[in-house]
Amino acid sequence: MAESLCRDDARESPWRLVPWWLAAAVCIVALDAWIRAFPSPVALGGLIPSILVAVGFAVLAIALAVGARVRSNSAPFAAAFACAILLAAMQHYESRLAPYDPVPKWGALVSAECREGCDTYMYGIHAYSLDFYSRKDWTIVPDLSQSFTKRLAHDKGFLVLPTDKEADLARLPFPWEVVDRAPILDKSWLAAALGRSGSAFRDLSLVRFERRPTS
Repeated sequence: MAESLCRDDARESPWRLVPWWLAAAVCIVALDAWIRAFPSPVALGGLIPSILVAVGFAVLAIALAVGARVRSNSAPFAAAFACAILLAAMQHYESRLAPYDPVPKWGALVSAECREGCDTYMYGIHAYSLDFYSRKDWTIVPDLSQSFTKRLAHDKGFLVLPTDKEADLARLPFPWEVVDRAPILDKSWLAAALGRSGSAFRDLSLVRFERRPTS
């Protein structure tokens, strides 16, 4: 869009208006979808953040439509500023979803308890952000049978798995306890906010296990 305003023949080709009108149409469609699903965004991220996202889409759509009609040199700057407003609104909305992500809290807990070394595993999930927050390498295991126990290099460890798979913990030949259970977004927050995902959340469990020393 900026390039179309910097050319001398910008006014001569109506095709240069297509990106402006197309982008404005996309924003209007997105705004309409957001408003139609409004109970879901509010329930997920709160009323004010949801309204700010809607305002961001509206401001960007208006900036693009006006830029297509007026064709002034300030139009790209207005569109860029409107983009910044929308992105800031979406960032604010996303920041309200922290309660639906137990990984930072769990990572800090594991990091504090594993200073002398422990094993960390994931079963039935792929939560790679655990590596970042705990400063540990989490290994994905296919099952909790003997192939799992043979991997252990320490007497203590942690395991993260879907709560609905806790029954599989009975296979472990040593004591374990569920330290915490928490919901996490199963898909993107946008899909959850628009109500497009059948089940927006999934419950995860953090399990601490400890092998008894052999006598």
